[in-house]
Amino acid sequence: MRSLEGIAPFTTAHNADFSLARLCYITCRILKPDIVVETGVAYGVTSAFILKALQVNDNGILYSIDLPPLGKDANNFVGYLVPEELKNRWVLYRGVSKRVLPNLLSQLKKVDIFIHDSLHTYWNIRRELQLVTPYLSRPAAVIADDIQNNTAFQEWVLKTKPSTWLTFQEENKDSVSGVAVFL
Repeated sequence: MRSLEGIAPFTTAHNADFSLARLCYITCRILKPDIVVETGVAYGVTSAFILKALQVNDNGILYSIDLPPLGKDANNFVGYLVPEELKNRWVLYRGVSKRVLPNLLSQLKKVDIFIHDSLHTYWNIRRELQLVTPYLSRPAAVIADDIQNNTAFQEWVLKTKPSTWLTFQEENKDSVSGVAVFL
């Protein structure tokens, strides 16, 4: 992977923690998804882990949506850490999930794994989870990052009643992530 040292146009705090990235990898390896959708890419840590799992599975496409944080040439750094040899299974949409996600979901018709890691406000998390719910296949997994500041994920879990769900503290960030599995 390429280094960001000295060239990063926005803080690396936007990147996922490796515990979250490893969870995405393991989930992809176990479920062997056809379709993975993620909102939020930043430099592409989680994207790279997902794409590596899809490559090992020899199956699946990752659809990502990202509006990069502000910074000089920030748009050129979205997914910067994704190795070139993994990009053949990746479709990147530029824009806000509020505008891009509804059209993407209606085109895809199903989602096997959904990862929320974009704007972490109550309304955005709630909107994304509500939008993806009717498209979730069985089995399916939903992973949401940075859920500690509001109740959107917990409310969604109580409403959708997944087969199992959990939250966990990330290793190297003051963040809590949630996982819901539908069998």
